Amino acid sequence: MAHPGAGVGGLVLDSGVLMEWFICSYENRTEAEWPNTRFNLHFLRSPGDLRRWEGALRRYPGKLYMSAYSIAEVQRHVRDAEKECYNKQDFRQGCWRTIQEVLQRFPVHEHHISWTALDEGLLHDHGPADASIVTITRQLMRQGHRPCIVRLDGPLRGRCRRLDLAAQHPDELVQPELA
Repeated sequence: MAHPGAGVGGLVLDSGVLMEWFICSYENRTEAEWPNTRFNLHFLRSPGDLRRWEGALRRYPGKLYMSAYSIAEVQRHVRDAEKECYNKQDFRQGCWRTIQEVLQRFPVHEHHISWTALDEGLLHDHGPADASIVTITRQLMRQGHRPCIVRLDGPLRGRCRRLDLAAQHPDELVQPELA
């Protein structure tokens, strides 16, 4: 049986997926709990989940993509969490250091899509980060790649499928035997 994601030529990572990855990595690296309880973890709840996730990502060397708009959303979540910290400077430094280390271990191609290139319907319905990952996916497809959008919420995954774009929940990419 083929592993989940078989035939996929790369992964376009949504901001929610990136944020969970960074939070779990931060908690694992610092042994401190993420200060903002308003951001709920959906698929990375333990160091074992993080190992399985990163094991799944290793199947796509050089084929991980993200949007600059997604990084802007990550920054917003970091700033929200920082507000709840006693030592904001230490938190901020530890958080950004963790994100840099993650992105050095797993090089993710960051794409900037101009605002005017975003699909207007997607922009109005889902916002710039989501519209940009669809645009990135379409660009990669025009270049002959077979990318898959990895995202947590169902509405955009459903819309992607209606647009003939591959979209999966992160759990669909993780194999239990990678533990």
